[in-house]
Amino acid sequence: MRTIPMTPVTSSNIKAVGHDPKSLTLAVHFLSGPEPCYFGPVPAEVAAQLAGAESVGKAFGQLIRGKWHPLSPDAVAAALADETEDLHEGSTVD
Repeated sequence: MRTIPMTPVTSSNIKAVGHDPKSLTLAVHFLSGPEPCYFGPVPAEVAAQLAGAESVGKAFGQLIRGKWHPLSPDAVAAALADETEDLHEGSTVD
């Protein structure tokens, strides 16, 4: 499974943000939670606006909240699955 690189941000509510351009998965690590929350499919342009905002918390409210709902752990795992993983498992050569 791929991981999403996280970039620390200055915010009173958000610790870090990250984006996976392949799956369009946005990761937001809130200060109040032990793990990031994931949203998707979020376009790269929106993720860049969030990460570069003067107020990341305000931008989250305007750009993400209510437009993309948090993804379930199963949806995150599927979105970030490495397609090459186990590609040849079970195949045989005659």
